[in-house]
This record gives sequence, C-alpha cells and structure tokens, in this order.
Amino acid sequence: MPLEILGPLVICGISLTVLAVYFSGISKLAKLADGAEAKTEFLLDYADARIKSSILTTDKSAGFMILDQKTTVGLVEAMGSGFLTRLLSVGDIAGLELTDGKLNVRYNDFTHKRRSYTVENPKDAATIHDALTALKR
Repeated sequence: MPLEILGPLVICGISLTVLAVYFSGISKLAKLADGAEAKTEFLLDYADARIKSSILTTDKSAGFMILDQKTTVGLVEAMGSGFLTRLLSVGDIAGLELTDGKLNVRYNDFTHKRRSYTVENPKDAATIHDALTALKR
C-alpha cells in the first residue's frame, strides 16, 4: 500500500481510538469525594492502620492519613481513574516546604520524585507538614 494512503489511515485510526476513549468516560480522572472515601481507599491496602484523621487536598486528588503511629503517614493519591496508596515512613521524605497552604514534597523515590499539594485550611496544612517533617532524615 502506498505511503500516501497508509499515513492518513493510521492517523485517522489513532484519532478515532483517542476520541472513543475520551467520550466513553474511561479516561475520567479519579477524585476523592470526602475524607471517608480516602480512609476507605487507604484501608483497602492497609487494613490494620489506625487512622486518627484524614485531610484532603483542595482539588480532592490526594488525601493524607494521620495515623496513631508517629513514624508513618498514609497517602491516597489519584492516578488516572484509580487510586495509589502509600505508607510513608522515616526516610521517604527528602525535602518539604510549606508556603501559603501549599506543600511542596520531594520523595526519596525515583518513580514519584516530587509533588505539590494545596490544602485550603492552614491548620490542616500545618498538621500534614508536621507529620511529614517527622519522616525526614
């Protein structure tokens, strides 16, 4: 088949596939409805965790679980249409900065290097900052 025909066919095929995925809703990004949903998602992977409180980011794409154990913090984060849960412990935080309710976190993980989280309530932002500061080496 000549390239003049094959090229447009490939481009149209890829475009139609992208549009089908977009309009079917498969590519919809996950959001946490509230703190209870964040706790539920976290407990699916860490059933024995004792959660004191759950704090969501402003855009509801992440939630931090403040646990009874001071040496760990739970994290539920939207990844595509699902959620990623992590149990952060001592040594997992490489850098941390809090400015006007925005937490800039650098992780000691090559797959998840850094992320910014915005928390509406300054008291909640300070709570997360204090919990994560305890995990820095």
